[in-house]
Amino acid sequence: MKIGAGPRLVVAVPIKDLTHAKQRLTSVLCVGERGELARAMLGDVLRALAAADLGRVWVVTRDPAAAAIARALGAEPVAEAENRGHTAAVALAQAEAARRGVRCSSRPARAWAPMASRWPRRTRWR
Repeated sequence: MKIGAGPRLVVAVPIKDLTHAKQRLTSVLCVGERGELARAMLGDVLRALAAADLGRVWVVTRDPAAAAIARALGAEPVAEAENRGHTAAVALAQAEAARRGVRCSSRPARAWAPMASRWPRRTRWR
């Protein structure tokens, strides 16, 4: 992550349990394949965010594997006690930001879509 003048953007990425991820794909992928896909997608997102001009990237999760991937790719895990859903994960990130004195604003992913063309693209899961 690059350091420069002015306020830095902190991005929080909520991640549920990678072992049970992508449940909607049960008809086409086995549990191992869904887990592999979820890990690959997390890696892709974190690599894209690492290439952006951000202050910090937090991964809100209770999953040790997701936290390890986050640390390996330069993001900071923010531990949650249980998978309570996206809204609860965002609220936890907001509370953590307030605790650290970081100004907070929630924006849906589509608000950042114009930036997506600058991010590197992956062609394979691995």
